[in-house]
Amino acid sequence: MKKLLKDLNKYKEKESNIKKILEDIYKKNKISENKEDITQAILEDIKDFEINEDFVKDYAENKEIEIEDAVKEIGKSKKEFFISLLQNQVMHLSEMFAKQKYFEKLEKDVVELKKEKIKLEAQLKEYIDLSSRLKKDYSNLTKRTEKEVAKTEENASKKVCLSIIDILDNFHQALDHFMTDEAKTFSKEEIVEGLDKINRKFLEVLRKEGVVEIESLNKQFDHNYHDALLTEEREDIEEDDTIIEEFKKGYMFKEEVLRPSLVKVGKKVDKIKNKED
Repeated sequence: MKKLLKDLNKYKEKESNIKKILEDIYKKNKISENKEDITQAILEDIKDFEINEDFVKDYAENKEIEIEDAVKEIGKSKKEFFISLLQNQVMHLSEMFAKQKYFEKLEKDVVELKKEKIKLEAQLKEYIDLSSRLKKDYSNLTKRTEKEVAKTEENASKKVCLSIIDILDNFHQALDHFMTDEAKTFSKEEIVEGLDKINRKFLEVLRKEGVVEIESLNKQFDHNYHDALLTEEREDIEEDDTIIEEFKKGYMFKEEVLRPSLVKVGKKVDKIKNKED
């Protein structure tokens, strides 16, 4: 027994022997990760203890053989003894290092996540500040735009009003003339000419603002531009649905109908048919 123990302790002191045994254990148990860490830990650990009879007894119990038989078996193969001795330790260290690496990775992930959280919080604050500024800028822009639109509309209204006032001046001048004794000498043509002049002034103001008359008389009836108040059968028109009379003028504002024309529509009848009737 003493000679065996001496041989075993001498065997384990040779680092290359232990490394070969560990490689066999790794291969048998398909261990590929953390082998260097496991080997280093076992090499450091195995230096601190001496193999005694208790190790041999444990070997015999595990094999379920007598001590004498265990001594003989170990004497034949020291390698098998050390494989049995180190097997559980290797498996334990493999599991321990795997968990250690796993938790180290988790710690790194937590650190990275904390950094990302700080970064995202900073970005969120920037976005909130930007959103607040944009909202404020939009509110100011809206108010400014509303004021500008209101001012533009006001100026446009003033412009139209001034144009109408100019026409009213002409109208008042005409009225003043009609109130004088000289008015008795005015001919009908002169009065009509004066009123037509005022009418043309009004139409000129409207045209400048984008308002034009809708042409109706002798045109084909179009429900988009005309409202028919009356219809009348006529022989002297070339086409059916020809407008023969305009009761009230219609107007366009740019491309939009401001007010349709109120008209009378002619329905074409055959002269021969009338004679037969």
